[in-house]
Amino acid sequence: SEEIATGPKYTHDCDNCRFCGEYDGRDLWVCESGHEIRPAIIRHGDDGPEYYSMPMSTFHSLEDQMKIKAEAGMEPDFHLACDLAFWRGAFKQAEVKA
Repeated sequence: SEEIATGPKYTHDCDNCRFCGEYDGRDLWVCESGHEIRPAIIRHGDDGPEYYSMPMSTFHSLEDQMKIKAEAGMEPDFHLACDLAFWRGAFKQAEVKA
């Protein structure tokens, strides 16, 4: 039987961050330092720079840009669409309210 992870796979050294789970082999965190930016963090290794982060407000802004392009009949930027799909999946998996 497979062992189910109940904690983070990678080291994350911010005491203000809450571990939210795992997505696609990466650890998901949300920083709850009280700062209005409230970044989501996806950690993919133990070394300091081995993570991606995005403020929730940036995520919403990019979602809005994609919607405007779609409504105008424009093709979405492929890389942006892939990035948003990944982040959307991660947020949903972690049940993070974006």
